[in-house]
Amino acid sequence: MIVALRDVETGTSVEDICRNRGGFDHRRQRAPWAVRSMTTWLSSASSHRLGKSRQLSMLLKRFVATTGLLLLVGCGHNPEGPSGPPPVGTVTLTCPADVHVQNVSAATSVNFPVPAASGGVSPVSTTCAPGSGSLFPVGSTTVTCTGTDSAMPARSGVCSFVVTLPPAVPVLKATTFLALGDSLTLGENGLDGPDFPCTMTSSAPRPLFVNGCNTYPQMLQNLLDQRYTSQEPTVANRGVRLETTGGGLARLPGLISETHPDALLVLEGINDFTQTTATDIIPNLRADIQVARNAGLTQVFLSTLLPQKPGSRSMVSPQQIQSTNGQIRALAMEQNVPLVDNEAAFLAVGDYCSLIEDDGLHATPAGYQLIAQTFFTAIKANLEQTLTGVQRVGAKGPVLSAHCPPVKVCAPQAQLIRIR
Repeated sequence: MIVALRDVETGTSVEDICRNRGGFDHRRQRAPWAVRSMTTWLSSASSHRLGKSRQLSMLLKRFVATTGLLLLVGCGHNPEGPSGPPPVGTVTLTCPADVHVQNVSAATSVNFPVPAASGGVSPVSTTCAPGSGSLFPVGSTTVTCTGTDSAMPARSGVCSFVVTLPPAVPVLKATTFLALGDSLTLGENGLDGPDFPCTMTSSAPRPLFVNGCNTYPQMLQNLLDQRYTSQEPTVANRGVRLETTGGGLARLPGLISETHPDALLVLEGINDFTQTTATDIIPNLRADIQVARNAGLTQVFLSTLLPQKPGSRSMVSPQQIQSTNGQIRALAMEQNVPLVDNEAAFLAVGDYCSLIEDDGLHATPAGYQLIAQTFFTAIKANLEQTLTGVQRVGAKGPVLSAHCPPVKVCAPQAQLIRIR
């Protein structure tokens, strides 16, 4: 107020007052128009030495002091004049690049860097949801990060990125399988055909039939197709009825040349008990393994013999089968090949007799399904690996499922192939 008074008494203009205090802008001055006009007149009057009267001088001083205060309120609005610090910008977050985690099959902990923050009033606190180190599921998950500064009121910035865990696709190291064996591999069902009565006799010879949809190689093919959707596994059924292990060994080199398999599946030996001698079984199976290895096959899967149904016309005693299977297990360990223990799988079923037909030897459709599942489990354990970046094309489903109903008793002729 004293400064304003002194300025008026010495003839300083309104513009000079504001210039000394940061600039004056008539366009942005908020004092009333009447005040601006009066201060201009007072400035002019002071230059002619107004105020000779003491009373008038005091009045003018009070007025000028009040007016000067109002003028000071309007000073400093000239954008070309001096100004304070620039305003602080809003908060900006820069998230890390999208994250890809390979070779996982389940939820996995993922770490990522903290987003970079700029602008705002320091310090800026940053949070992300889900946070770094969280468990991320297989698939894609969007991470949203928020940065909040220390201004009052606080201001925020947001960014996001994607964490992707591609689903691991199971694949096989070997995809072509050769099934070597006798009528159990071929798929003989042990039932009378439709042109014979569905009765069991202990002496009359009966024609036996193959149900092509319910053989274990075909059922194994279905299981492989459903799981390994990015590949095309193949199971070649080369079972021959009444074959002994010696007959299988003789055929094996030619079958390998014909089918070019990656792996060999062996289920045979039961016919050696009646046609040759059981002592040939283990040496011949050992020779099968050697032939396969010499041909460069990836793996040999060796099966135990199936148990027999008690009271059937089978001529092989349970003791003989159990003893031979013990030797087959020892051979698998000796040769370091996967054991497919079908005997143990059947015995683990409470009523395993329901898995074997009335002839006491051949499997029912449920029994062949169990054989296929047991081979499948061994194949998964020994040949499966997981890869990412492989497109999953979807399950192929059972082959000819609509045309392969389970065969319980006498099957329709269209489903059976007569083999004798």
